Amino acid sequence: MIEYTYEDVLQSLKYIVHAKGERYIYHRSQQHCVYYEKNGEPSCLVGHFLYENELVMAHGIEDYEDNNAETVVGMLEANEIAAFDERATELLQRAQECQDWGHSWGDSLNTAISCVTNKYGV
Repeated sequence: MIEYTYEDVLQSLKYIVHAKGERYIYHRSQQHCVYYEKNGEPSCLVGHFLYENELVMAHGIEDYEDNNAETVVGMLEANEIAAFDERATELLQRAQECQDWGHSWGDSLNTAISCVTNKYGV
């Protein structure tokens, strides 16, 4: 089982945001969470994280859809595919929420970092 710390997830998200562009805004194509487009390409920030870390191959794509990041993390942990520390899970969840509110990926990541810092004092 792969173990992800807050720092692991943070570095991965920074890479993804840098590669896509800090000003990139994810436009939800539906009212619910969509991690992957019909062609199998990652769509949202968390979908890109799952793809970049090869976690989508470990679990069916369709099982992730309609679930928030925290639930997907729980699924990965329940299936002994990956484990995430509490701050890592919080970072993914907050980044997802911000992007779903229409914020750029750069702003979403920065807000998520602030939320985790405020909650855990780190």
